[in-house]
Amino acid sequence: MKLNIKTKDVIGKYRYLSILFVLLIFFLAICNISYALDDDEKNNIRVKLIEHDKTKYRDELEYDGNNVVLDVLIENIPNNFGYSERSEDKDGGCKGVDLLMNYSTEYLKPVSFNWSDDFKDTKLKRYEMKDGKLDLSISFEDLVTKDFILGTITYTPIKKGETELTMGGDITSNYGQSYNGNNPYYKDINKLEISGRYPSISYYDLKLDIKKESNYVGETKTTEKVDDETASIGEPDSSNLNIRVNQGEPVIHVKEINVSQIEPKISVNLDTETVFDFKLVVLAIAIGLISGIAFGLFSRIGGK
Repeated sequence: MKLNIKTKDVIGKYRYLSILFVLLIFFLAICNISYALDDDEKNNIRVKLIEHDKTKYRDELEYDGNNVVLDVLIENIPNNFGYSERSEDKDGGCKGVDLLMNYSTEYLKPVSFNWSDDFKDTKLKRYEMKDGKLDLSISFEDLVTKDFILGTITYTPIKKGETELTMGGDITSNYGQSYNGNNPYYKDINKLEISGRYPSISYYDLKLDIKKESNYVGETKTTEKVDDETASIGEPDSSNLNIRVNQGEPVIHVKEINVSQIEPKISVNLDTETVFDFKLVVLAIAIGLISGIAFGLFSRIGGK
């Protein structure tokens, strides 16, 4: 009788150990996957809204009767990282930007968007602020390789409360490839072996806490279009055509978010339909096999 009690105790201990072992494996797997995702996030291009003439990003700003004046900052642009399918040289840099920003017409009234000094004379650019959306496009004449301020947005607060500015869009490389986390690049000019994928874009949303509405009555400029043929300024773009460069297969990756939702802080522009991370899949399969074998062995030992 005593022997049976000891046997049951041993079986119970083995079962507990097997369960703990499996849980430990899954915990380590989750940590590894999270680390891989964080590492990818570090390589992403980042689009942020920061206070005008400031350098630090804050995810929430407070306004007490003043206009909302924000700079659009684009940073962490990759350079010369690999050969694209379309080029004989290493690709990288930024040659064009399409940006869509959502704002609440209940809380904010658009005043203007002003291109930064570096891009005031750029020949191909447009923007329109209408119906709760800022839609802009620009094609750079010279390749941009460093962090830069695209321009300055101004809104006037018309109602007290909390609201959020959210963004989406597309950024293209020197050879017209979209930074969407999907396009492959190669380590040599022969393009025989894929070295990696073009990074994605992380859009940093901004929460606004409006303590007092503004009484702004000045001029507004909510639309502009400049191109080589007309060089017209101040006219709406009825065709809503996005300006792009070197695009064999233009694709726009835009994520629109309801402005009433204030929980997400960072939105990552990622094409989930076609992205396939072979390393993560192999890791998941290997962990599953190891967990199953370990669980089976411990169960057999415990059942003896």
